[in-house]
Amino acid sequence: METTGLSAWTLGELCREVETRWGVRYDEGHMSKLGRALGLSRQKARPSHPKTDPAAGEAFAKGGLRSELDRIKAEHPGKRLTLWFQDEMRSGQKGRVCHRWFTRGQRPPGLCDQRYTWAHLSSTLAPDEHAAMVVDGAGWHIARDLCIPGNVTLVLMPPCAPEMNPVERVWLFLRERHLSHRLLARYNAFVDALCTASNALTPGRPLPLTSYPYLNQVSF
Repeated sequence: METTGLSAWTLGELCREVETRWGVRYDEGHMSKLGRALGLSRQKARPSHPKTDPAAGEAFAKGGLRSELDRIKAEHPGKRLTLWFQDEMRSGQKGRVCHRWFTRGQRPPGLCDQRYTWAHLSSTLAPDEHAAMVVDGAGWHIARDLCIPGNVTLVLMPPCAPEMNPVERVWLFLRERHLSHRLLARYNAFVDALCTASNALTPGRPLPLTSYPYLNQVSF
């Protein structure tokens, strides 16, 4: 992107770039099939913090989490250890739009409220006897006066790396499928909308959303 000046690669742009660099000509259909064969798909990017440390994220993914779980298990012998991921989602009258099917050549309109009353939805995954709960470094997660139950041990994710938290995918699913293109007039209205959206998560739905490859290192 830095050398080409492009911020979003279309299939046509990819075809031109491949031909320029390697002298190989593809049409857009062939480029699409090639990308899918490589396990790629065109996706909307998640905002990334400029202070994200890729090395810290890689270390956490390649063995850091596994090491923390081994340590916690050794500290609590005889207890079944389970892994939780915790996160909060803020939602409210400040609306959002998402992708939708519409007439080719036209940009679809989408309702988007501009008011700022909020509610928070908090989530954890997979509760059990002794929980290793992975959290980000938000101040309320590391406060000195934070009371942590005896059957919970906190595991901090790398700083500025929310994309490593699988619960983020659940929030995206709820926003895209249930909370976009809506005008919610009152506080109770969007609390009700949040409850309806979260209740729409069937028992098997979170698993495909949260199956991050780096979690394959985890087994009990």
